[in-house]
Amino acid sequence: MAVNITVDFLSNCTFQSGSNNSDDPFYQCMDSYPGNVITAFNIIVNIIIFLPLNCWILWLVRRNTGVTWSDFVISNQSVAEVICGIALIVFLSGTLLKKKVVTIISNYLCSTFLVGRPLFQTVFCVERYLAVVHPLVYLKYTKDHKHKVFFVGLVWLIILIFGWYTVYSYPKVPVWFFLGIYSATLVVCSSCSVMILLVLKRPKPGDGKEKATAYQVKRKAFVAITVILITLVFGYGTVSCVVVLMDQLPYRIYCLVTSLGWWTLIPSSAIQPYLYLSKINRLPCMKNI
Repeated sequence: MAVNITVDFLSNCTFQSGSNNSDDPFYQCMDSYPGNVITAFNIIVNIIIFLPLNCWILWLVRRNTGVTWSDFVISNQSVAEVICGIALIVFLSGTLLKKKVVTIISNYLCSTFLVGRPLFQTVFCVERYLAVVHPLVYLKYTKDHKHKVFFVGLVWLIILIFGWYTVYSYPKVPVWFFLGIYSATLVVCSSCSVMILLVLKRPKPGDGKEKATAYQVKRKAFVAITVILITLVFGYGTVSCVVVLMDQLPYRIYCLVTSLGWWTLIPSSAIQPYLYLSKINRLPCMKNI
């Protein structure tokens, strides 16, 4: 019932004539019923699963007395994900009320996952890289809260700028701004993963429990960064390709591919909660990374 209502909202949300909506990225595919069904399911999954999940993550981090640098990053990303869930609710409200301004507001809020999610995950990758490759530098700078606030504040500033630019350039999509941020995060995360892999391949003189423990920590960091890298390539790489090929694809194919492309972002929204929950042993049925 909820899916049918959502599909009807998306299908009937036409504020202008078809010719006027052809350049509007939000409404140009409103007459694509298969795309609306797929998009509706995606929105419902994000609201029902990931919105309460990230609220739970924030509650767990708040309860934890010894908040580390990575916990600080994850908590800020969870805030961004909560805003993303609220943006989806605002979008549905805009379609229900047939108010384009409400949908534009949701567009601004959606910058939290369009650029906020990959940026926060990149900061996490850099933090893991420093902890493994340059532990002394990591210990020196992570003890200072000013550095935490600076880097996280920089990410929020970029989110706000991207959101403002998205609204300012509406109905055009700031494609190259998004692709530039995505390319930068891809390069940084790839470099961090390769450097940690090189450290793991170095011969370890002697044996011992401490060396084995250190090796396990490094291996977990490499696995975590590699998984984040894969989800970034799979999710944001797919969305980027769809956006770039917008003018080359037939209308119906473009609408269907676009709706399917949003599903590729699901793994990237789940990886960070999984890493944190596995870290604090809240996933008893799954092996910790």
